[in-house]
Amino acid sequence: MKIYIILALVALTSAKWEPKTHEEWLEIEAKCKEQRKMTPELEERIKNEPYLPKEAFEFNLCCLRSTDLWSDTEGFSLEGMTAILDRIPDEEKIDKDAQRDILKKCIDNNSEGSTPFDWAYRCYKCFKDNGDFLKNMGKAKFHDHKEH
Repeated sequence: MKIYIILALVALTSAKWEPKTHEEWLEIEAKCKEQRKMTPELEERIKNEPYLPKEAFEFNLCCLRSTDLWSDTEGFSLEGMTAILDRIPDEEKIDKDAQRDILKKCIDNNSEGSTPFDWAYRCYKCFKDNGDFLKNMGKAKFHDHKEH
């Protein structure tokens, strides 16, 4: 579940962000798991630390890149993140305007000149520090069942 919450963080700046199919998500997750092996020790740290350890966030960043939710040059896309936010079912009764405000607050243009990884991790920590933002984003429908 944490994987899907983190995947919801943001989107690559592009002409139009499109959700992936369920099959595409499974392929991306498998590819990133292969590239970023989780050890039992790391899995335990994930359970006990307030933020994902950076070693675990590498997996999430791999997924974000592969799903066009992150660009190493553009960062997180407000457009893509908003598209995911709009996919939260209305019955969840989430204040989407408040969630958009958090997006705008946390997504930055990397004026600090950080590495892409540190930039993405900084944004993730901001999302994590803002109430139930990640939990709410985890309620979104992350994929379409139709083929593109």
